Amino acid sequence: MKRIVILSVILVCSIGIYSQERDSIIYIFPERVEALLYKRINERLSHNENLNFSFHLTRVTMDTFRIFLIGFSGTTRNYWDRNTNRFILINNKKYPLTFDYDSKFSTSSPETVQYYRGERMVRRTRFLHEGYNITFDKLGRYISESWGNSKLKPRGVERIRAFFSRDNK
Repeated sequence: MKRIVILSVILVCSIGIYSQERDSIIYIFPERVEALLYKRINERLSHNENLNFSFHLTRVTMDTFRIFLIGFSGTTRNYWDRNTNRFILINNKKYPLTFDYDSKFSTSSPETVQYYRGERMVRRTRFLHEGYNITFDKLGRYISESWGNSKLKPRGVERIRAFFSRDNK
């Protein structure tokens, strides 16, 4: 009897894992993009082993895309990362993937949709993604990589912070 219960639990768990895999959409990006993202993940983990990562994909033009690497401590993730069924596969590991239109056309709190004088009012959340990102074209060709809107490498940002902190002393 004990064996039947154990086998039943194993069967139920394996069915749950299989259904999660079937319900997921897995994205595989060009090799160069994946290699650069993997390199940056490892660099960040070498400084802080407790980091987790997610990715945000935006369309820059009709033929150009930009993917952002987002690091966070522990399990602190936003609503979209927690609820997405899209994942990017990097070195055989899955990371949550969100798109630019997730925050443009969705809401994290549908109960807040209200009507005022016949107009629908929806509470939306916008994100400003800074940090490491890679731009590539629709054929998967690498275009560039940068660190946020400033296009500065991290050591350049550190020098600027050091400069301004000197003035405040």
